[in-house]
Amino acid sequence: MNIAREDAANRNADGSEQRIVQLYDTLRPSLYRYLINIGISPQDVEEVVQETFLRLYRHMRGGGDEENLRAWIYQVAHNLSSNFHKSRRRLVDSTPELWEQLSQSTVDSAPDPEKQLLHQERLLRVHDGLAKLTQLQRDCLYLRVEGFRYKEIGKMLNVGTSTVSGSLRNAINRLIKGCA
Repeated sequence: MNIAREDAANRNADGSEQRIVQLYDTLRPSLYRYLINIGISPQDVEEVVQETFLRLYRHMRGGGDEENLRAWIYQVAHNLSSNFHKSRRRLVDSTPELWEQLSQSTVDSAPDPEKQLLHQERLLRVHDGLAKLTQLQRDCLYLRVEGFRYKEIGKMLNVGTSTVSGSLRNAINRLIKGCA
């Protein structure tokens, strides 16, 4: 009977490892963008991402809850980035050049130079607008863009759903006024 239990445990471990690899492949690009957008320098993002998935591995190997692992991963990454900021003071403000580089990594470049220039100007206005938002507004906005619900965002940021809603409403209004 012990052999059967060990075989079942090994199968579960293999399934967990495959799930972690799948989650890493799926979520790493958006998690990377999120961490860059909240101010972690590119060289430090890798450290936070690796630590996040190491904690996921430990969580799953320890029999942790597997419900909504996407939100769990983002919450751990957010908490790690906060701790990283407090302990190392290495967070940097994104520059318009970095913002443009990130934007170009996800957008196809248009062949028309006029469209490229208009796009670049729009990105600079959006960047300037984002820089004027509060940290809470930016965090709420970035997490909402990644598809999280208000309740999940509130849980990750330790604020109420109404605070998330108000922060998003204010952020969007400020961006609309600043980018018009």
